[in-house]
Parts: sequence; C-alpha cells; structure tokens
Amino acid sequence: MREAVFQMCFALSQGAEDLVPLISKELKISKTNAKLAFERSQKVMAKASDLDKLIEQTATDYAIERIPQAELTILRLGAFELLFDDSVPPKVAISEAIRLCRKFATNESASFINAVLDAHFSEKSTA
Repeated sequence: MREAVFQMCFALSQGAEDLVPLISKELKISKTNAKLAFERSQKVMAKASDLDKLIEQTATDYAIERIPQAELTILRLGAFELLFDDSVPPKVAISEAIRLCRKFATNESASFINAVLDAHFSEKSTA
C-alpha cells in the first residue's frame, strides 16, 4: 500500500491524473486499495508545501529544488506519517521510507532520508 501511495504522490507532483486504474493494473492491487492509496496520496500532497518547509528546515545543506523528485516524495510521505498519522509508529515510518528509497532511488540517498526523518522524529518526541 505504501508503494502505491508513494507512486501516486510522485505522479500527482508531476501533474498526472486518473491514477486509480493505472496503479491498480501496474501494481496488481484491487481498485478499492488503489482508491484508498489515492485518497492517502491526496492527503499527503495537500500538505506538500508545509512538509517541504519542514524538510528545508532539516535538510539545510540542500535547497528543496536540489532534492531529486523521488527522494522528495519519499521525504514528504515519511514526514506526513511521522507528523500527521498517529497510526504509523515513527520507527516504522522511517524504516519504510528508507526501504522505499532503496527501491525507487539509491542506496546512498537512504542515509539522507534517514537523517532528515530522524531529525523530525527527534523534534516530535521532545515536543
């Protein structure tokens, strides 16, 4: 499900539409699950500008424009789960973001994803 949400968030950030049938077919998931993933991706993307501000505050060495789109999408999803979804334990959100990064981006960027999300987890747990 998280992979479907990631792919839909990525596609939405590129202006794609009508994703449910495509994701359902490509990932071989039911249309019901694809609709659920689409609804979740819309929630993530609705907060994209807020999430980007938080990411910029943590990733101080990188302008948001310099972060590759796949990694930025993973950061948005991970930060959304950390900050706005209490049903996902923080360590699960971070480890799943790292897993997505290794699958859809690069192994090298996984440490970057880990550092940024861990900083948000640390902020949330001290707040």
